[in-house]
Amino acid sequence: MARSFLMRSAVKFIVLFIIPASLYAQEDTSSAPKKFTLNGYLKDMQIMSFGSNVNGTINDNIIHNRLNFRWYPMEKTTVGVEMRNRVFMGETIKSIPGYSHLLDFDPGLVDMSFLIIDEPGLIFLSQIDRAWINWNNDKWDIRIGRQRLNWGMNLFWNSNDLFNAYSLVDFDYEERPGVDALRVQRFFNNMKSLELAIKPGKNADEWVGGILYRFNKWQYDFQVLAGWWFTDTAFGAGWAGNIGNAGFKGEVTYFSQRNTSNNVLSLSISTDYVFRNQLFLTIGFLLNSGTADTNFSNPENLFMTSVTAKNLMPTKYSGIISVNYPFTPLLIGGFTAVYSPEVRTAFFMPQLGYSIAKNWELALFGQSYWLDMGKFNNISYSVFLRLKWSF
Repeated sequence: MARSFLMRSAVKFIVLFIIPASLYAQEDTSSAPKKFTLNGYLKDMQIMSFGSNVNGTINDNIIHNRLNFRWYPMEKTTVGVEMRNRVFMGETIKSIPGYSHLLDFDPGLVDMSFLIIDEPGLIFLSQIDRAWINWNNDKWDIRIGRQRLNWGMNLFWNSNDLFNAYSLVDFDYEERPGVDALRVQRFFNNMKSLELAIKPGKNADEWVGGILYRFNKWQYDFQVLAGWWFTDTAFGAGWAGNIGNAGFKGEVTYFSQRNTSNNVLSLSISTDYVFRNQLFLTIGFLLNSGTADTNFSNPENLFMTSVTAKNLMPTKYSGIISVNYPFTPLLIGGFTAVYSPEVRTAFFMPQLGYSIAKNWELALFGQSYWLDMGKFNNISYSVFLRLKWSF
């Protein structure tokens, strides 16, 4: 009876708040510039997991809604607030004690994560992951608040991303994490810009900040950076251009921990090529001279550790290959494989996406973890079926 009541409460939230908000977002009753806009999406994803480290088959479901609000109070000024509303149901949250507290985590200065329902088999979590004020003109762009600070240039591993690096296996979070920060950009002629960003911390060892300079030379986009990263001093550079018809991108950052000799080099490079049949191929490599303490007996742990620019993977060497191909204008397939030779573990992620209609997409994903114990064994496999409506 109680669980039925909670389910009805979650459904009422979607019906009374999300759906009317999305309908409002589609209204266009005036040609005058809007003072307020709203867009987002609503997704339902069914998950089935099995494998040698899974007892039988585990079934879960996630309802995921996103709301992106914009307010334009005056010329050159924008206020943005974005939130994620997720309902988790299924066997995983039943079998793992305290699972809701793993989800209900906010690393910012202000806790904007709200655990609305926490019951066996059902979790309802709402999180504000963007909340900022932005002012800009032709030469300046200033933003303060919770935001996405993207300093990366590479497609997968971003060694320059000091502020909010992300895990490549988290495909369902397209917007990526944000941080509470101040960002000031100054634009110059000839595609040059200077950027200052500061992420305050609750104590001195939690601050992150840096200066980034971007410029174009020899038909390449370059960037150089310097800053402090928690207890480290960081120096880095990145580039993006072409060798012939193939793209060539890379990032490198050197972390020097203050008052110690614990120095780490993070280097990520990639090349990509589009064939005549529109097949898109990307090959990448990551060197991480510092590694984390990880239980490598389970290859899933390679992707569940805290991802940072200093520790994009807890192994020293990793390689990645990704292929995407449009079978038809409406059906697109892809395949990604990651291999870490140091611990002989592999990760595979095939995917298919089909555009059902305008603003509607059906997608199928797979994630498989393998470990070499004399021969490669499939440790676990998960299948994700996702229906997405954008508004």
